[in-house]
Amino acid sequence: MMPPFLRCAAVALVLLSPAAAESKALPFVGARQLAAWCEADAAEVGSLCGGYVLAVADVLAADLPLDGRRACLPVGVRTGTLVDAVRRYLAEHPRRGFERATVVAADALAQAYPCP
Repeated sequence: MMPPFLRCAAVALVLLSPAAAESKALPFVGARQLAAWCEADAAEVGSLCGGYVLAVADVLAADLPLDGRRACLPVGVRTGTLVDAVRRYLAEHPRRGFERATVVAADALAQAYPCP
């Protein structure tokens, strides 16, 4: 897993990136923007997706509910596996595009990794 300081840096990149600044229509990163980052081929944009998903996963892995959502992530789960779960969820729920990306990503991970 990525050290905590690198994950914080990834979150800062997401929040300070030009792509985030372009989405001024919403006061937060929307699920549609996250889907665009996750679908992009460019490594720079793809890393925004991975960083964002890792930040959400970190909160959930610390057993901190995110807006009431919980997920029980397995130890050693790879970033790519988490991103794939979020990508699938975003593709299956396009109507959630204007919701907060944190909540939608948390729902995706909670569905993929439900707690007992």
